[in-house]
Amino acid sequence: MVLNTCTRCAVIFDSPRLAKFCGRICWQRHHRETPAMVMCQNCGDPFQPRSGVPTYCPPCRSQAGAIRSRRFRGRHPIVALLSVHSGRAEKYGVVNTLTIEEWKVIVDQLEGQCSYCGAEGTQIDHVVAMSAGGPNSQDNVTLACEPCNQAKKSWDGSSAAGWSTRRAKC
Repeated sequence: MVLNTCTRCAVIFDSPRLAKFCGRICWQRHHRETPAMVMCQNCGDPFQPRSGVPTYCPPCRSQAGAIRSRRFRGRHPIVALLSVHSGRAEKYGVVNTLTIEEWKVIVDQLEGQCSYCGAEGTQIDHVVAMSAGGPNSQDNVTLACEPCNQAKKSWDGSSAAGWSTRRAKC
């Protein structure tokens, strides 16, 4: 007889041979808790799944998540845009009251044109930047084209000359 220690429950038991588990119950529980290796359906690499029905290894799963995220942003650009700005508002600790409906009203009022140069507007521009304490609200946002939004940067509105001298060429 050989004295063994169960790898699952740490009970000392004697067995006629070297064994890892004290009995069938510990063996079954151990094998339920640690699933077998499976093959990734994308790349074919073996991996040990954590839970659920595994189909992809972690690198392929994160790549698939990025693809789903890009697909979502393509199908719902306004929701994705406002989601990014809500996260930034939380980061800077400013008021965040801008809704999808309010943003659609702003875009309709400006007829989809940049409020600075009249080109096609594609971005949310905060008149007073959130980094300077400006809220993410209907009163503080406007539609801007990418060149104007990038040229304006974080101008806080304190001087009229500050933005007009750096005005983008659209």
